[in-house]
Amino acid sequence: MRKRHYPLTFGAGDIDETEQDIVIYVPSGTTIGILEVCVYMEAFGTTAVFECMGKVGTYTTISAAVGSTITPRNLRSDSPFTSNCTIKAACSTTASSGLTGAEFWRDGIQHAKTLATAGAANVNRPTFKFSWNHKQSGFIPMAIGTGACAVYAASQAGSGFITVTYVEIPTSRIK
Repeated sequence: MRKRHYPLTFGAGDIDETEQDIVIYVPSGTTIGILEVCVYMEAFGTTAVFECMGKVGTYTTISAAVGSTITPRNLRSDSPFTSNCTIKAACSTTASSGLTGAEFWRDGIQHAKTLATAGAANVNRPTFKFSWNHKQSGFIPMAIGTGACAVYAASQAGSGFITVTYVEIPTSRIK
């Protein structure tokens, strides 16, 4: 299992499917199953609107020049294997060319909560975490080489971080 936290400034405005905030490219011969996606918001911006989305699909190209390359962390303590996947964060429009697929999760709010606006019932802990997991949903999205999983988070001036937990196995092990 792999997990990675990455601090980001999210794409401005509505979700633009060509600007992924996190994308996991899965090479031929490898399969990943998405177990959990969490988007943690630190700032929403002034428009008080936020939306996030998860998507799996296939891709045609990876642009090495666009987006920050990040390294997944293995949740097995002795880490005997490294990931075959390429993970990019804060991608621009050219990094995502060729990703097609299906949306498996969407969430958001139309009025952003802050400590100042959360109200008396929730002053100490406003809702800043948006999450999807396979147990509650009843299915595991699969990205099979040359596949990809992308997570998008959009607001006027949003920042925070994204965690994606996934299992990675050789495609030959799937019956």
